[in-house]
Amino acid sequence: MDTRAHSGYVVAPGSVVDGRRYRVVVDAPPVSLPAWLATLLQPTPLPMTPDQPVPVGTGRRSRYLDAAVSLECQKVHSAPDRKRNATLYAAALALGQLVAGGELHCG
Repeated sequence: MDTRAHSGYVVAPGSVVDGRRYRVVVDAPPVSLPAWLATLLQPTPLPMTPDQPVPVGTGRRSRYLDAAVSLECQKVHSAPDRKRNATLYAAALALGQLVAGGELHCG
């Protein structure tokens, strides 16, 4: 079983690694996955999305927008390695709501 996702690999009988062929040593059915491991392998639930874009002030970019962008950047920058992708997704979702509402412009 490969739980590493990208760049991982699975070996089985017949596979050759470093010139050595994998073979069956004990022919037995696989054991059940322990519940504690199955729990650890569950994907992290995605954050809830608001029903509508977040409304903010009109006109020039407000302090709210500056603070929102700054905070989301800080969250991504300081996220632990195992949470970086989920944190980046949450930041994109939060800032995307501001883009969808026409308050924050890309590019």
